[in-house]
Amino acid sequence: MIRIALLSALICEIACPSGYADDRSTVVPPLPSPSELKQARSFGPDERVIATHYFYWYKWPTEHFFDDDARSDDALRHHFPDHRNVSYKSTAWHRRQMEDLNAAGIDVALLVYWGAPNQYDKPDIRFSVRGIPPLVQALDEMAEAGAHPRVGLFYDTSTLLGRHAFTDERRANVDLRTAEGKDIFYRTIRDFFCFVPPRHWACLDGRPIVQLYNFSFATGHDQSTIDYVYENFARDFNCVRPFIIAGPTWSFATDARTGWGAAIHGPILAEQFAQIGPGYDDSPVPGRTTPTRAGGL
Repeated sequence: MIRIALLSALICEIACPSGYADDRSTVVPPLPSPSELKQARSFGPDERVIATHYFYWYKWPTEHFFDDDARSDDALRHHFPDHRNVSYKSTAWHRRQMEDLNAAGIDVALLVYWGAPNQYDKPDIRFSVRGIPPLVQALDEMAEAGAHPRVGLFYDTSTLLGRHAFTDERRANVDLRTAEGKDIFYRTIRDFFCFVPPRHWACLDGRPIVQLYNFSFATGHDQSTIDYVYENFARDFNCVRPFIIAGPTWSFATDARTGWGAAIHGPILAEQFAQIGPGYDDSPVPGRTTPTRAGGL
């Protein structure tokens, strides 16, 4: 029985940049209290859920824009209506994206998260944590007016590359079989669910959703890797266990399986999940040779 439909989407609109100084050190919020955990809402076993990945790393003109000219985002196939006002630091921008999701009937935004513990202020990945407070504020504002999407974690495991995971960028990629590697893997998940308060979590059967990207960025893993996550999450979050969705590159057992790359390969059907995408084309990016797929599901 398919419970979740995952789709790729390009959500882009205008906003007014605001808040969060670049030199401010990130502090991880405390673990949610039992009363806060009770605020988490859950999709039931008979509900059908539509989710999309939410990539929020853009900030005009300095982050993930390519040239300082009138069409700065020319490395994108689809352009922002007004790229000059795009910012992951903007509550207004996030709110417009969430309102668009609502209008499209999408239930869950899976944040494409590059949070690497101990590296939260690293310039090329700091967007992950600095973009969450204004998003939470946007969701709080929407909650006062009615329904809004819930938030899950898309763990972009690119952060397991040595240059992202460690202060010494010469180190090898993270080995998830070691004590150090398990700690990095778990804390990435734990801290995300501290930055996002339970009142905005997307849960299945009372368990917050985590989707894992490919294993290939780590040097090794085994069943003890994911067992460590389940055990420590339950310890830290008052016996709550995450609902973890893994792709075919992961050898350990999780709650559900699905593939990756529906945007380029076409629809993917699994026991509990279906994925669709609108096509794929990154040919404007210099040096890319990725195959393209015309739009359409």
